[in-house]
Amino acid sequence: MLSDTPIQPQGLKKDNAVSTTLQALLKEYKCTAILEAYATEWGIDVYPVQVDGRLLDRKCCAGLCSDKCRQARQWAVSEALRWGEPTIDYCPGSRLIWAVPIMLNNTLMGGLVAETTEDRVYPDADGNPGLNFPAACRDLRERVEAANLCNAALLELRRTQYQQEQLRAEAIHAYKKQGFHDLRDIYLREEPALLAAIRQGNSIEARRRMHQIFLAVQQQAGPRLELMKSFFMELVITMSRTAVEAGGNPQSLLGVNYERLAELGQIQNPEVLLAWLQRMLAHVMDAFERHSRQSGYAQVVKALEYMRMHLAESLTREEVARVAAMSSAHFSRLFKKHLGRTFVDILNQIRVDRARELLARTDKDLALLALECGFRDQSYFTKVFHRYTGMTPKAYRKRHQWRSDSA
Repeated sequence: MLSDTPIQPQGLKKDNAVSTTLQALLKEYKCTAILEAYATEWGIDVYPVQVDGRLLDRKCCAGLCSDKCRQARQWAVSEALRWGEPTIDYCPGSRLIWAVPIMLNNTLMGGLVAETTEDRVYPDADGNPGLNFPAACRDLRERVEAANLCNAALLELRRTQYQQEQLRAEAIHAYKKQGFHDLRDIYLREEPALLAAIRQGNSIEARRRMHQIFLAVQQQAGPRLELMKSFFMELVITMSRTAVEAGGNPQSLLGVNYERLAELGQIQNPEVLLAWLQRMLAHVMDAFERHSRQSGYAQVVKALEYMRMHLAESLTREEVARVAAMSSAHFSRLFKKHLGRTFVDILNQIRVDRARELLARTDKDLALLALECGFRDQSYFTKVFHRYTGMTPKAYRKRHQWRSDSA
């Protein structure tokens, strides 16, 4: 489980020796070139800080040297290490900041902090788009990783852990909200949604539904592991048959799965069972996608996956079409054929669905939440959200937000 407290690596001495080591690292790996290239690309100031948020070079601070600023910088570095990628937060003076950790093996030595003014979020008077924050954050991380200034493997592991915990949190929320009565109730209410996601080739939704089913079954079965294994053996067989009926390759889906089912008997705990289920689902989705490429549906699935992964960015139909290796016109025809909706409609739906999750599970400021979901303007976010849900974001949060102390 990931901790909610700032990361403080063991054995780290906050003294001049650490500062000297950080300076040596930055010099050895030509950090100045990274900062200059990033500033040229994005027009954003980036400067090195120590673990506690103190500036390594006070000339880079743009006048913001208060203790609250230091704490904000320290938190930005700590959060970047915890989640494996930069996260945007407010800093005094109405500035937005994000950071990437600087590491020596597994030891946190400091970080690179980027900052910009809040008005960069929105389009300018000439209609030029605002800053693409997700892309800017990812670019800084990738530059630092490429320069070997951080532990890229550790950050990737943190991102994977976060994604798994996110799925688990969503599953817990769904379980508490729906209140299953028995295994038959789970089968009737949750399995159809999982199978629908498989038919659509929607691996993200399939994984989400699988986590929800697993948690619900685990809660109902308690210590009876054999009962869980029996339930999920039937579920995997049903998943494979569903993929075959939707156009998947029967030999790949049914033959190989039969061999893998033998592994089920050796499983001795729920954690291993969940990992096995994830592998089985990945195999089903992969076999289905390979076989469905002939119809062009796989290209639509690839486009949808990209849209979900990059929903916070300023996506255009042309960009997504390129990712799916299609012309814009052919992309639109396939979208209409397979989904019956336009690109803009689907993109708005994806963003609103993500906003619903965040509203129900977090206390994030609405302006930041809108930004994270791809809406550069909070009033436009409210308008679109109301169109798809019939409620304002504030009303939706008030009605649906789940808190642990009320469970």
